[in-house]
Amino acid sequence: MLVTPKTVPGGLGEGSNFVNGLVTNIFDDQIGLPFLDNQVDNFQTSTSNGNSNYHAGYVSIRKQLSRGLLFQANYTYSKSFDTIGFTQENVFITPSDNFNPHRDYGPSQFDRRHTLNLFYVYDLPFGKGHYLGGSNSILDKIIGGWTFSGQFIAASGIPLDVINGTSCEEFGSGDQSGVCSALIPLSGAPGSTSAHYNPDGSVTIFGQPPATVAGQFRGLLFADQRTGHGFVRSFPRWNMDAAISKSVPITERVKLGFGLQAINVFNHMEFNDAGSSSSILDVSSGSFGKVSTQYTSPRFLNLNIRVDF
Repeated sequence: MLVTPKTVPGGLGEGSNFVNGLVTNIFDDQIGLPFLDNQVDNFQTSTSNGNSNYHAGYVSIRKQLSRGLLFQANYTYSKSFDTIGFTQENVFITPSDNFNPHRDYGPSQFDRRHTLNLFYVYDLPFGKGHYLGGSNSILDKIIGGWTFSGQFIAASGIPLDVINGTSCEEFGSGDQSGVCSALIPLSGAPGSTSAHYNPDGSVTIFGQPPATVAGQFRGLLFADQRTGHGFVRSFPRWNMDAAISKSVPITERVKLGFGLQAINVFNHMEFNDAGSSSSILDVSSGSFGKVSTQYTSPRFLNLNIRVDF
């Protein structure tokens, strides 16, 4: 159905909004109008007409144990797309356009394009029976039997939706579920995030003031085939854990073992994403683009001693 300015109820002044395709303005202005039926607050319908696609490429390199070294590295490049962004069984998520759910088709909320993980175990070449073995039994017990191991993980960011929480009526869907449609990025809008330390001590995810960034996004128009979902990506992640251990033979049947484990061995600081738990950045919020909590735990050391018999 083609709607023209002259079909809009008189006195509403919505003609220019229809001409310009200002969807949000149209539905915002009509909330609470006397001719609307206020007997029904909302109406929910659950369907199973969503669709999703996942594509991935996987590469793995493995070295079998030889000369005391074992390692494996795995890399995955993937893309996950769907029509909601959240898990498809989430029935309380309102689409932007109930008549065209495909407007919301884009990267899944959990879409990470790049993922790398590596683990290794290395029996250090010292002591009896090794490349750098000694001839003194006491010295062999001190320098021999050491094993170094660790794991490294890295991943790219996930989508963050830039929304306007005070104006969330795209195509009449409303803000029933607390999830608004992602705003459309304008030229120059930032698509990636990183920690920026400001003179006042605050930390933001963009290199520009939050008000400037907010002005680089706009609401949806009738002509927009897709929302802005997936344009902004959260922080990339990486971390490394490591451990060193040693086993000392006391008798043929008894061994003394001890080790040191380091979680987040480099004490690498990472912030939580600036958005809420549903990966949302609200331009109407006073905390838009700001971060204040830590994602990773500080370095943690664990010393253990054991007796094997």
